[in-house]
Amino acid sequence: MTALMSINAIAQYKVHFQVNDSTGEGEAFATVRLYAATNTRKVISTGVTTLNGTFDQSLASAGTYKVEISAVGKVSAEKEFSVDAKHPTADLGTIVLAASANVLTGVTVTASAPVVKSEIDRITYNVQNDDDSKTRTVLDMLRKVPLVTVDAQENIKVKGSSSFKIYKNGHPDPAMSNNAKDVLKAIPASMIKRIEVITDPGAKYDAEGVTAILNIVTL
Repeated sequence: MTALMSINAIAQYKVHFQVNDSTGEGEAFATVRLYAATNTRKVISTGVTTLNGTFDQSLASAGTYKVEISAVGKVSAEKEFSVDAKHPTADLGTIVLAASANVLTGVTVTASAPVVKSEIDRITYNVQNDDDSKTRTVLDMLRKVPLVTVDAQENIKVKGSSSFKIYKNGHPDPAMSNNAKDVLKAIPASMIKRIEVITDPGAKYDAEGVTAILNIVTL
């Protein structure tokens, strides 16, 4: 009994998988929702795949879970898995999101709205499609937005650079100039519709050395 308790105490539960499109390319920024298998109405967490389509998530405890993966223009999919003290990591292999209505063996078609939309000049994070927006701040949500990083000191970078501007509803916001992290930490995410990472702000900003614009769109 003592040995079993020790194993459970040190176990670090994780899930890992790769998401590809039908051509075999990694599906960047696909939305991943995690549920307990016994309660699929409540989302435990929402995240996105990396630029290469990989996904790793720590799990709070042993049990049976379900992941639901979606992306714009693709057939969504879901898979169930379990972790325990003997098998703390679940490797789900490669999950393919098809562009048509073909159902893959062992994968169930679903229809949840993705949180990320990727376009030529921007990446949009649809905050209202993430259940965490009900209880988190805008700064919290920025930690989930692709190409945006927030370090332990709450310093924000976009594409690894501090040379970016923060807009609100498409216009410069003076309040964000000097104390952006404090302002963003005070705004409930429930008030935000989407966060846009404009990766190509145009020639006007090239001379200023601005590499990106973070546009926060309110409800």
